[in-house]
Amino acid sequence: MTNYTLAPVASIEQITRQQLRAFAWLYKNAARYKYDPERIVVAGHSAGAHLAAMMMAALWNACDAELPASLIKAGILMSGLYDLKPVRYAEFVNGDLKITGDNALQLTPGYMPQSHPIPFITSVKDLESAEFKRQTALIARHWQSVHKADIALQGVNHLTICDMFPNRKHPLFEQSCKLIANS
Repeated sequence: MTNYTLAPVASIEQITRQQLRAFAWLYKNAARYKYDPERIVVAGHSAGAHLAAMMMAALWNACDAELPASLIKAGILMSGLYDLKPVRYAEFVNGDLKITGDNALQLTPGYMPQSHPIPFITSVKDLESAEFKRQTALIARHWQSVHKADIALQGVNHLTICDMFPNRKHPLFEQSCKLIANS
């Protein structure tokens, strides 16, 4: 798990840059911590899913020539925000995130190409808002050639989805393991 400065201390743009630096560091320090840098998979829920999708769209070797274009191998996106344009009009949220007309599109993975074909799965709850469902459909449609599955979650809301992720008997756990094994 990577960490970052929370809003409102940091803007969403600053948080995204922190994540870019964190994953570059993870890649470069893999030998030190004894893991395979060729198997980095991102997963996130809500704001974390937005950041995971941003990492899937990152142009890694443009940021740092020592990094491969294919730094991220797969993604698990759970009820995230992939279109930040509407969020900038929600003052109760955007006061902290600092999304503007100038940076909204730059921070919207739902309209960005992936850096390379990265397989991913999505999940959204049946008790989720229509906007989260729309945003999940947007990213699945935009990156449809590598979208492996959308895991339907019955009787789950935005705050309880993370309880399904580690449940060995749940389809979200099973599909995540399958995605990781094949990446």
